[in-house]
Amino acid sequence: PKTKIYGEDNPVLTYVISQGALVAGEEESVLSITLTTKAAKNSDVGDYAITGQSRSQNYQVEFKGQGTLTITPAENGLTKPLTCADFTYDGVTTPSPSAEAKSGKVTYQYAQNQGNPSDSDFTAKKPVAAGVYLVRVYVAATKNYRELTSSAVSFIIRKAEKAPNMPKSIMSVGKQYETVGEVPLPKGWSFQEQVQDTALEIGVPVKVTAIYTGADRGNYQTESIEITITR
Repeated sequence: PKTKIYGEDNPVLTYVISQGALVAGEEESVLSITLTTKAAKNSDVGDYAITGQSRSQNYQVEFKGQGTLTITPAENGLTKPLTCADFTYDGVTTPSPSAEAKSGKVTYQYAQNQGNPSDSDFTAKKPVAAGVYLVRVYVAATKNYRELTSSAVSFIIRKAEKAPNMPKSIMSVGKQYETVGEVPLPKGWSFQEQVQDTALEIGVPVKVTAIYTGADRGNYQTESIEITITR
């Protein structure tokens, strides 16, 4: 039997004389044996018969059994390197990696870039939150190529500048608000728990800190603000 990898040239086909002998002084070339197969350079993976034929007029040549040329899958690879640009968090945008492979459908897998992620840490779920991530290419095995898992590349989802609906740094409130905790703030914001009960004296400015408590907290560079409140 002979083997080759998909896409390679066919190997030299050979035979063995198992019975009989040549006349003294003659070489095997007098047998005029030709071996052929239907397999070509780009034939699909599989087994292909090798057949023999002799054009010798002086020897009776019998071919016993049937030879086989086995074509095995080739290693897949990237024809366009994997890249993935950094971007800034907005709660919607997801990564846009780019790569091309010799064969098969290119898919992408993601993991957080923490320590040394294992294969099980990589999933098809696209990250949205701010952080440092890894992305790699995965291509399932095809008829003629083995499955491909590429090396990972790193990309960053940067934190946005300010949390949304940030309150103003100076607030004048009505006399009905007697404590800091009673003062209304925009959606997603609240005063620190330790200042909630701070009394507001009429005409006396009070400095307190409001913090962002929205569901996507942690994705902004600035998530707190110092506010001067005057009743």
